[in-house]
Amino acid sequence: MGGVTAENEESVVSPTSESKAYELNERIGPKLRKHPGVAGVGVGRDPKAGYYLSVHLVNEAAKIGLPEQIEGTPVKYEVTGEYRPLKVGLG
Repeated sequence: MGGVTAENEESVVSPTSESKAYELNERIGPKLRKHPGVAGVGVGRDPKAGYYLSVHLVNEAAKIGLPEQIEGTPVKYEVTGEYRPLKVGLG
């Protein structure tokens, strides 16, 4: 997945700024979303560790092959299941 591989895990992880996290999400998020089993990608914030990429997975197996960090920014995974549009009725 060009630029989103386990080899990125060797970089030093340090607190990530909000602007870097959002820039990384815009640049790398679309590549992550193409990985089978990834339901969504966003930015999260840990009060102690700073910002991180938040990756929502359909199931735990979808995490296989995905990095723990990208360009020094931590990646946290959460199994949320598949996203489906809400059915909103009129009336």
